[in-house]
Amino acid sequence: MLNNFLDKMLLITSIITLGSILFKGYLLKQNKYKKEILGLIGGSIGILFFSYPKLTNDNFLYILTLWIILSLTTLFGAFSSSLIAGLILLCFNLISSLSLNNLVITLLFIISSGITDILFLSRKYKWITLNSLWLIISLTYSKSLSIPIHSFVFTCILTSSYILFLLYIIRKNYTSYINLKIQATKDYLTGLNNKRQFTCMLKKSFSNLSTKNKLALIMLDIDHFKYINDNYGHPVGDEVLKEFTKLLKELCPSNNISRIGGEEFCILLHNYSLSKAYDFAEKIRLAIQDNSFEIDTQTIKITVSIGISVYPDTAEDMNSLIKTADEALYKAKKFGRNRINLPFKTYNIKEPAS
Repeated sequence: MLNNFLDKMLLITSIITLGSILFKGYLLKQNKYKKEILGLIGGSIGILFFSYPKLTNDNFLYILTLWIILSLTTLFGAFSSSLIAGLILLCFNLISSLSLNNLVITLLFIISSGITDILFLSRKYKWITLNSLWLIISLTYSKSLSIPIHSFVFTCILTSSYILFLLYIIRKNYTSYINLKIQATKDYLTGLNNKRQFTCMLKKSFSNLSTKNKLALIMLDIDHFKYINDNYGHPVGDEVLKEFTKLLKELCPSNNISRIGGEEFCILLHNYSLSKAYDFAEKIRLAIQDNSFEIDTQTIKITVSIGISVYPDTAEDMNSLIKTADEALYKAKKFGRNRINLPFKTYNIKEPAS
């Protein structure tokens, strides 16, 4: 009996650990059917746990499986998860061995999961509530099921606690992974791509480009931003950057925008010609010029200087794309700000185009 139980625990531990590695990408994504899928997975694992290495008509083992699976699906999913998992286990049990007591206990366990799910409790107190309700149900039916109640309750609570702890560690590792990924790729203040991520995106874009494709780079710099910090304070300056970011996100997909310096931003645009990139940049410039930022009872207006470069029209490679856009931005600031400038090479003129 003990060896059989240990085999089952080893199996379910292996499944959870391997699944968390193989399906990490899916687990991190938002999915409106995730709770239902969790219920299907929970029910399937329950059947495997109940029947491996051989199927036995054991009330002790069936209710233990039900206890473990429903506690996991309720605490990490919702009532819909536990309902699906519970019904899967119930149908399997009824097919293998028809038992009225098991039918009633399963339904009571599922109802208890639903009651617990709607309570505004933390996961710890939901776990306590679930185990208390299921303990009462088990005590009520222990004689009719011929279950040694003390060893049964101890085994159920110990096993479910172990698996919950395992899932807690996995979840904590996922959270740490996500936080580290955000810190490595996102700007802490605006949530935009940081300079490192911008470089990675640019390299990836160039690796997928052909001579027929175009890649536009728009560099923006907030005019006289030092004046805002000096006169209103850095906290207000930070709020201006946040509001400026919101405005940019309304005009352009956020994944295309990067903050590469204090008040300097970049936008990557695929398959944009020079004229199309210019029109888009002008739309941004006018939107910012006409916008007023209301921050701490202060009304602050800003403008931006913009430099544009497009591969392969004004740049031969990745480095020259950055260099020519930066030079165009520098000229836009030098010749009056609140304007758009294009690389000299395109027009072969001495004065900047705008």
